[in-house]
Amino acid sequence: MTDAETEPRRRCLVVLPADLGAALWSLPALASLSRSRRLLVVLATEDQMAILDPTLLRWRLRDYPKHVAVPVTLLRDTVTAKSLAALAFDEALFVSPDWRDVGLARKADIRRLWGFRGGAAGFRLSHPVPMPADPPEHRSERLKPLVRAMDVAWRPVELDSELHIPETWNRVGKERLEKARLKVGESPIVGVFIGGDGGEAWPAESFEALLQGLRRHHPDWQFVILSTDAELWSSVLLHERTGKIHPVIGPELSLDGLAAVLLHLELLISSGSELLQLSALVGTPTLGLFQRNGRRRAPRGKKHRHLERSPLKSLTVEDVLAVCEAMMARRQG
Repeated sequence: MTDAETEPRRRCLVVLPADLGAALWSLPALASLSRSRRLLVVLATEDQMAILDPTLLRWRLRDYPKHVAVPVTLLRDTVTAKSLAALAFDEALFVSPDWRDVGLARKADIRRLWGFRGGAAGFRLSHPVPMPADPPEHRSERLKPLVRAMDVAWRPVELDSELHIPETWNRVGKERLEKARLKVGESPIVGVFIGGDGGEAWPAESFEALLQGLRRHHPDWQFVILSTDAELWSSVLLHERTGKIHPVIGPELSLDGLAAVLLHLELLISSGSELLQLSALVGTPTLGLFQRNGRRRAPRGKKHRHLERSPLKSLTVEDVLAVCEAMMARRQG
């Protein structure tokens, strides 16, 4: 490969929103841009950086084996217009245009500013793209019009094949589960996450009955209650109401630490799409429970299923048990 072939045509800054779900759904857009001979740098939160850095670095080494002294990510909490200007970006893509972020890019003299038109920040973009009238078939395709407007071919990807999983995640996840007295590799470990999107959560009483039913039918299986800070109280209550048998893991972990734990599960059952997406990225099968738009929000692929009822509380424990049984039978068959 010649120097001309490895020399990037443009330096492209991609600004991710602070919202975890929106950031994770942006991975196909990042994969498409990385294949277009752009030198990609992502502005992200510290947790997002921990997840994306290994993958972005792998892409960088794949496309530019010759060393390039440019970071793969920048921390959104500390970046300045001066530090952006020093990197001499040719363009910036805003996944969700924010007034501060667009203002920083303009001060850094980044000439091409891409994003969807609309809102106060959207009107400050040099290259605004109309928001599609119809929602995409899946959330992972939301940025397709933006990427195509940048004259980049959209490359659909299986997300769990794109995320690079460092070997250390295997060790860290195993250690955290074993600290909670779960035995990795001896019998299946099934995780539940009680959180929901915008308050649309399956009732805690239903999760309680689900855990009791699964444990009654499969006493050899192991179960773990996953949580973030927002779900800590409801997760601890579920722990207590199921006899304090199933440990609670998550609030104290960084995002990559949580991903490392998910890596060792046989199945994650959740009514919150963010953790479903993170689980799918590390290759763990998921069962999503949704009130609406489950087809658009659940991970894609043969390993993943979702159930949708309106209202969500009308989804019965028996319905979820039946799908869990089928998914686990296929995994163990």
